[in-house]
Amino acid sequence: MKANPRSSRRLAATLLLAGVALAGCADLVTSPSASIQRQIEAARTPADHEALVVYYGKEVAAARAKAEEHRKMGKGYASWPGGGRGGGSWSAHCNSIASSYDEIASKYEAMAADHRQMAAQAKP
Repeated sequence: MKANPRSSRRLAATLLLAGVALAGCADLVTSPSASIQRQIEAARTPADHEALVVYYGKEVAAARAKAEEHRKMGKGYASWPGGGRGGGSWSAHCNSIASSYDEIASKYEAMAADHRQMAAQAKP
């Protein structure tokens, strides 16, 4: 039986897109680096806490950017005619990841606010 070249290309493209979509999930769950972990454990002064406010601010921005990136991907999949083969579920998948990043950003904002308050209360 002879393989249909068009079908083979379509399968390859589908697998590639699925890999790209799933790769976006890989960095969703992260843990703090060893240096940040040390900063958290050693934070005592206003400057220590302000440094963590800056760190969490950067994490907020990164999470918001990832959320927007996944929203755009979701819109791209939603625009496929008829949702594309699996396109409807990919769009929902991307939107779900975007919501997860929004939640992560909100938690980082709360952590930054807590450290801002600790900075105000800490002794120099």
